[in-house]
Amino acid sequence: MTASDAQPEPNESVPLELIAERARKLWQERGGDSTRDIENWFDAEQELRREWMQAEQEQQRTVVAPRRRSHSKK
Repeated sequence: MTASDAQPEPNESVPLELIAERARKLWQERGGDSTRDIENWFDAEQELRREWMQAEQEQQRTVVAPRRRSHSKK
């Protein structure tokens, strides 16, 4: 499961598996420094929450209300 596979839901917390995956990626990018584990975790969580909020906003913008059909009488 990746961040792009999961769909954001209002008021839903980010799954721990996704945070762990992102934190590991940050850890690798930052040279594997184990003294920054907590920082990596919080940064990962913050990034994912921001991405989910952006995705939610995009979904709301793309929702189109159905068109009303006009029934004209002849």
